[in-house]
Amino acid sequence: METVEVWMWLIAGLLIGSMIFITAYTLMGKHIRSQEVLQAKENYGMLKQIIETTCLSGIEASETKQLIFPYRTEKIYVVDEEGIEEKGKKLCMKIEGEDEYCEDIKLCEVSMNSIVIPEKTNIFYLVQKALGKKSVANIEFNIKKTGLKSITITWKRKYVS
Repeated sequence: METVEVWMWLIAGLLIGSMIFITAYTLMGKHIRSQEVLQAKENYGMLKQIIETTCLSGIEASETKQLIFPYRTEKIYVVDEEGIEEKGKKLCMKIEGEDEYCEDIKLCEVSMNSIVIPEKTNIFYLVQKALGKKSVANIEFNIKKTGLKSITITWKRKYVS
């Protein structure tokens, strides 16, 4: 009879251990996701603030800033009232699994090519993500006031991990 008890305890221990592991992994995944969304929104807010500050400056004023966006950020773009991208008074960001997030730019019209941050799906990236290491896109923005009420943004992406 002792061998049956031992096996029952062993199976019960494995089941409880598996449930604890799955719960911890799920909670950690949700925490990492919320941290990445927070980081994306903070950097989006900094970009908007720099655009508005540059807009209040004189013509030919410019500023260069490097901002980091996690790969959970799918797209950053400018849109006009009709929804046409690349020129307008709304700065928008799309984050994986969330609604579009747009804010009005006061005073100036902004021109910027859309930034699409492709999701990495290779095995190395998935292993790094499972280990809790974040991969991000480091984007260097050059914000320049080109007219009385117009701003042009150029950007260059650098991959870091």
